[in-house]
Amino acid sequence: MVGKDADVTKVEYPGAPNRCQSTLAQGRSGQCMNVALPGSDFCTVHGGVDKSSEQGLYNLRVTQAQWIRDISQQANSTGIKSLRDEIGVLRVILQEKLNAIGNANDLVQQCGPLGDLIMKIERIVLSCDKLENNMGMVVDKSVLLQFAGEVVSIIATELAGTANSDVIIDKIACRITESISRSSVED
Repeated sequence: MVGKDADVTKVEYPGAPNRCQSTLAQGRSGQCMNVALPGSDFCTVHGGVDKSSEQGLYNLRVTQAQWIRDISQQANSTGIKSLRDEIGVLRVILQEKLNAIGNANDLVQQCGPLGDLIMKIERIVLSCDKLENNMGMVVDKSVLLQFAGEVVSIIATELAGTANSDVIIDKIACRITESISRSSVED
């Protein structure tokens, strides 16, 4: 028994027309040997939904409605033109894959998938940088320093003659210097 009270049965021969269309992963190659659900290309193990039953159709409609809602939310997101979330997801996947490596043999076996994932991360980082530059979302460091200096000057002028104004201005200047130093180290 797998899934929601559905029996999973194996096909009688490899060329069976009702064979699940999912390919195997995790070092195993080939195609799934389970029987696909009626009206579906997949077995319950691989996400198939029995479209011939009323419950199966209901589940399919609910799933499709959820997809439509999720797609709509993503399409209407305020950060739609940002790839930063995708970069984060790929980096988490890379970290999880690295954490799963137990020995040198595992590392050698995973070097191809790890290399592919690293290349995908590189491509999406470059795309994100290009997108942000094209949209004017990147501020040059010298422009930012000039702006920070002007803000400190405004604050100094407005606070002139008040108690502790020098202390406040020094704290702001120190914070700006610390941020610039951190930024230079990260670059």
